[in-house]
Amino acid sequence: MEPQIIDLDRQEEANKSLRLACQVAVEEVLIRHCPKCNFPTFKDRGNNAITCQNGCHWCYACGKGYNSNREVYDHFGKPPTNCPMNEDSRIEDKRRIREAAEKAVRDWKAKNPDFAYLTIDINEFAPQ
Repeated sequence: MEPQIIDLDRQEEANKSLRLACQVAVEEVLIRHCPKCNFPTFKDRGNNAITCQNGCHWCYACGKGYNSNREVYDHFGKPPTNCPMNEDSRIEDKRRIREAAEKAVRDWKAKNPDFAYLTIDINEFAPQ
């Protein structure tokens, strides 16, 4: 009887771990950090040129820091990143969240093959 209790405890811990992996992945999509000071930034409108409180100019899409706002604008739409200057973050973030949550589940299951049978509703993390 006791081995079954241990297995249930392990399964509950695995479920918590899987949920946490999804939460972390979603937070990484929604909260970007200044490349200079690591200040957390959330963008819900406007273009992808960000100027941090420390004066750092950076691209919200790729996260790269630049010396001036002009340099940020000059990199939009050009290789290698092809970052868009404007995007509807509400729409794009939904897509990014879903992709990140799906990847988090795949990666977690690859690292935890004993619990690969566990399922999670990613719609909880990735709104429609």
